[in-house]
Amino acid sequence: MSTNQKTIPTGHLFISPELLTAIEQRPALDSRIKACLERHRAGDDGLITETIRSQNRAACDTRGAVISAYQLDPTTSRGEAGNNLLWIKTLAGWGETFIMLPSDLDREAELILYQEIED
Repeated sequence: MSTNQKTIPTGHLFISPELLTAIEQRPALDSRIKACLERHRAGDDGLITETIRSQNRAACDTRGAVISAYQLDPTTSRGEAGNNLLWIKTLAGWGETFIMLPSDLDREAELILYQEIED
């Protein structure tokens, strides 16, 4: 479901060290992460709760934080998605976006600059 028709600028992209290591071990993950990032930019929230989806809709009008979640490996069944979720969080103001695993959600200070994007 799409949050809004508005494109969400993502600014500087930061990625968790664990995801960076996973990409080095499995280069195909890089294209999967980029595909999820494009969905996030297009306002596709992915696998989030209705509460967060409503917050994302409001954030599109105020440049607030926008959060999305996707299966990192789409061949995994939906019931197993928790072990395989990719979280993308664009901070309020839309200057920075964090790409991380659920285990990284409380370790945002450890994220590494992944790609600088000029939106």
